Amino acid sequence: MQCSRCQHENPPQAKFCLECGTPLSHTNESGLPAASYTDLEHALSESVEQQTATARILRVISRSQTDVQPVFDTIADNAVGLFRPWSVAVYRFDGECVHVAAVRGGLPGSEEYLRGQGPRRPTRDFMAGRCIIECSVVHVPDFETASDVPAAAREIALLRGFKATLTVPMLKAGQPIGVISVSRSEAGAFSQAEIDLLQTFADQAVIAIENVRLFTELQTKNIDLTDALEQQMATAEILRVISTSPTDLQPVLDTVVKSAARFCGAYDASLFRLDEGNLAGGRPSRSDPPSRGPSRSSHTGDRLGARRARAAGCSRDRYPGRGGGLSRRPCLGSGA
Repeated sequence: MQCSRCQHENPPQAKFCLECGTPLSHTNESGLPAASYTDLEHALSESVEQQTATARILRVISRSQTDVQPVFDTIADNAVGLFRPWSVAVYRFDGECVHVAAVRGGLPGSEEYLRGQGPRRPTRDFMAGRCIIECSVVHVPDFETASDVPAAAREIALLRGFKATLTVPMLKAGQPIGVISVSRSEAGAFSQAEIDLLQTFADQAVIAIENVRLFTELQTKNIDLTDALEQQMATAEILRVISTSPTDLQPVLDTVVKSAARFCGAYDASLFRLDEGNLAGGRPSRSDPPSRGPSRSSHTGDRLGARRARAAGCSRDRYPGRGGGLSRRPCLGSGA
């Protein structure tokens, strides 16, 4: 191996020039300088961290069948650990509005600012909105020198305290359902490896969102099937009593009231007869809260119970606090 300083030819295994003592630079088969042990160790450590982060996210996905929020939180936390960024933000897009899902880092008070904006329609005034509109990666290495960054986006960068940002979309069948954004306090481009890693996180978020959607659809179908079976069983029970009570109406009425209370998940139910213009003899029937089927404390179960109660006219006031549904805030304009 020839010394670059004195041009002396040295044996291939020599690490220093035998003539002048200059360190020799070894090359690999491609002719490029061989990577040092430190470089190899750093690359291996970085690869292990990435694999560990990916495995951690997949583990959370497998445990979050009904709630995607833990996945968003895990993605944000892993992005902080791997990218060492100034801030991280994860957004959901429901087809109409952009919702803040998880926020990490930034200047004090800036997280409250992002969440306070509420759901907003995607526009090019902020990087997440632009990413959703373009369905592609938005990479801004320097907010101070970039010519295609609107004033509103510069204001957000100033408020959050970053000068460079990378935003990648979550795409399902080519359609955006969210974005992940990481930023740095100093100007500088993100490497292709970092872009690919953040895209991997986005792909994992898509898997989690789709899993929750499919599981929710399956639950709804199971509830509808259970509803139909219970209706058929109640009808069959009433018909059976009718066939065995040709001369006495009361057993039939009792069975109708009990079936209605049980089907609605109600504490009691009453049936009144109209006798010569007057309501007569409402015999209440009480039943214990249902021991099977969807829980009334869940949103899906409560919707089912409310639907049944409206259909049969049963009372559920005995168990207050179980009604209601999920509220939804309207989308705000681009100026929010």
